[in-house]
Amino acid sequence: MSDTPAIESIQEKLDKKTKEVQELSIELEKTNEGLIALYTELDDANRKLEESNRKLQEEEKKLLAYLFETVNKTKNPVLNIYRNLSLLEEMAVMEDCSPDDVQAIIDVIKTNARMISDNITELNKVALEGSDTVLGHYREFLTE
Repeated sequence: MSDTPAIESIQEKLDKKTKEVQELSIELEKTNEGLIALYTELDDANRKLEESNRKLQEEEKKLLAYLFETVNKTKNPVLNIYRNLSLLEEMAVMEDCSPDDVQAIIDVIKTNARMISDNITELNKVALEGSDTVLGHYREFLTE
């Protein structure tokens, strides 16, 4: 009979440890569920970031293509202004220009200058429409 209290004591300790293991197992399962939820949330956030990055890259390509087009549309009028001013200078040096000739050249220069201004205005509008993707200092530059 002296073994019965020792066995009961051991059984109590075993039951206590079994209960502790069960509680730890439940806690570990909850932690695992939390980690799975966290990984799922991080994976979703990562997918959203990748999609946003892809869209941003597409918008950047569109903006660069538009800038290239605008630069090309502006380059020709600038070259025309340069040529017309050179012609006007040549005519003035040779003293071979009538007021009508001068006025015609000035009209062409004004038309080309208006085209440049229109192209820049259009560029500003496009840049400001997408102002959430245009960095602040570029936005300031474009609107000056």
